[in-house]
Amino acid sequence: MKVSPKGAPQLKEEVFEPGLCTACGGCVGYCPYIKAAADRVAMIYPCNCEEGQCYQVCPRTLTDLPFFRAQVFGERALEFNKFNQDSLEAVLGVCRALYFARAGAAAGSFQGQYGGVTTSLMRYVLATGKIDGALLVGGKPAQPRPVLATTIQQVEACTGSKYAAFPTLSMLYQPTQNLSSLGLVGRPCQVTALRKMQQVKAGAAGQVKLAIGLFCFWSLGPEFIPWLIEMGLGLIDKMDVTVDEVLFQKGEEVIRQNLAEIRSFIKPSCQLCYDPVAELADLAVGSTEYEADWNTLIVRSQAGENLVKEALQQDILEVKPYPKERLPLLKQAVLTKKQRVLQALKAEKENNRVGYLNLSPAEINFYLKL
Repeated sequence: MKVSPKGAPQLKEEVFEPGLCTACGGCVGYCPYIKAAADRVAMIYPCNCEEGQCYQVCPRTLTDLPFFRAQVFGERALEFNKFNQDSLEAVLGVCRALYFARAGAAAGSFQGQYGGVTTSLMRYVLATGKIDGALLVGGKPAQPRPVLATTIQQVEACTGSKYAAFPTLSMLYQPTQNLSSLGLVGRPCQVTALRKMQQVKAGAAGQVKLAIGLFCFWSLGPEFIPWLIEMGLGLIDKMDVTVDEVLFQKGEEVIRQNLAEIRSFIKPSCQLCYDPVAELADLAVGSTEYEADWNTLIVRSQAGENLVKEALQQDILEVKPYPKERLPLLKQAVLTKKQRVLQALKAEKENNRVGYLNLSPAEINFYLKL
């Protein structure tokens, strides 16, 4: 992929000023003028650098998805690029396997989200020496923080979805205690930023050997946490979003809110997210919206497939076939999201504004005609 010779002024104009920053953290730490405070990322001082990694690694600057699919999946990406209407991969991305999954008996006891797949796998790869550390988000929903976990206990302390965007990738620009192999759990935009960072050899991105992407149709902006505190929910232990409501758990107490209550906090950048199911990850994990104690698991890369096979053999994971009756619902949710984004990007182009996705005409036509 030809890297665009742009830098901080263009990043400010195209991403920060329109409110399209995803708070992935990919630029934080590279540039001394870009800082993060909690879940806010901003350019705090003008920078005139006309070419820089800050622009190159951003998931909301020009992103050549076919190129990165080929980089991550090799020959497997060729099958995806055929865009066969009957193909599962045409909508969900490269997919070696699709399961309902949950932590197995040998995974141990912990309080994970849904089936606990992400935590059980990260604990396993850390315990077996496949990675030396994991980039995660820890803390409670109202107090999230980036964590470089190097022990099983630290991984366990990060269980549970936070729903607020947090710049975890900023840790890749910090000293990593001589760690040679890292794992990452991140939102789809963060996985995209990671692949872009790996291409330009930014920070310690090359040390990330396992990327687990979380299903994410939207995340919540900085205004959400003050709202939680104002509502008396600043000390909640866990948060869960269902089809039509939000559940806040504090000890044994569960507080329910209508989903409409938090929709105003959705980040504007999420409206242009073409990838809700982490298409560039080794493994993608989400809820089932059907069985509360299971996760949806998409196996994407060869490394991800090898890990899942080993985890099954060691009883770290338990899987069962993805229900056929649920598959159309999953595909439709992803398809609707992609079509909405393509229409928005088409309007941006017609208004002479820069669209961030570089897609083949075949891909664009495929989705818009479905």
